[in-house]
Amino acid sequence: MAGGSAGGGSACTFPPAIRYFSIGSTTWNDLQPFGSDFILVGEAGAVTRYIPADGGVVSLGGGTCNGKGDFLSVSVRPSDSAVFITTSQGSLVRWVGPGQCSGVNALVPSYATAVLASNDFTFVGAIDAMSGGVGNVVLTRLNPDGGSPSSQTVGFGQVWEFSRPGLGPVLAAGWEHSTQHRNRVWAYDLGSAAWADSWATSNSNTDLYAVDTVSASLGFAAGKAFVQWTGGSNWTYRPTPPIDIYGLKVFSATEVYGVGNDTNRGRGAFAVWDGNSWSVLGPSVGPAGYLNRVRGSSRCGLLGVGSGGNAVTTFP
Repeated sequence: MAGGSAGGGSACTFPPAIRYFSIGSTTWNDLQPFGSDFILVGEAGAVTRYIPADGGVVSLGGGTCNGKGDFLSVSVRPSDSAVFITTSQGSLVRWVGPGQCSGVNALVPSYATAVLASNDFTFVGAIDAMSGGVGNVVLTRLNPDGGSPSSQTVGFGQVWEFSRPGLGPVLAAGWEHSTQHRNRVWAYDLGSAAWADSWATSNSNTDLYAVDTVSASLGFAAGKAFVQWTGGSNWTYRPTPPIDIYGLKVFSATEVYGVGNDTNRGRGAFAVWDGNSWSVLGPSVGPAGYLNRVRGSSRCGLLGVGSGGNAVTTFP
């Protein structure tokens, strides 16, 4: 399957070449495209702009962004490029400019782990009173810039990412049960204004950490398991990835990229699903640590980030 492009030029062949490098030494928890660049968020309130064109890194944190704990997830609203960030103190903040973060809502007393800023609503996933790595999973809908939240507790475990194809259903990926870690995807129904299970099994150790959708009838969720979504509550197991996947980028049913941790080597890793099987790309030994998320608009425009400044890219 060579040639062609997933939003890139004709020279961008499949699979793409990858390159590991470092962006400082901060552990980066999430990133989002921001124009032609990327906004990165991480430990101790770090906010950074990465510029792929020249490899430049611009710190955007400090000031009022400090003292809010670790920044765990970030979302850029499509309509106006407003940047929303969740924190380990259970709050949602908005990045306004270098060193300027304004509070939007204090949602729960513990970990706000996921955010999706759509044009109509902002969705936040959190784990309240987290103890031993788990807590009550709380999913919240807010008006675009805050307001009174509408929250619902959906289980006891963790939630880590949202995805929404256009104005389609909002999906949240995670897992339930403190010891069995059974995979869960929750879906939000705008009509009833309620969350319900979209994918729920009794299979143990099938944690999900990532979800990405490209239409109302195609998406994937991944972690220690890998499942394909074809709309509604239609989910199907696919072959288990060769790595624990923490970040996922879907272009089609035959081109899905995942980053995470090669547990056999204790290393970060980058893998691709071609519709039939998984392949690990790049050097046989990746960087020490792990990779958390991967984003980008084309197969040769991907950026992934993770622990200790770890980064991976498919940019030429």
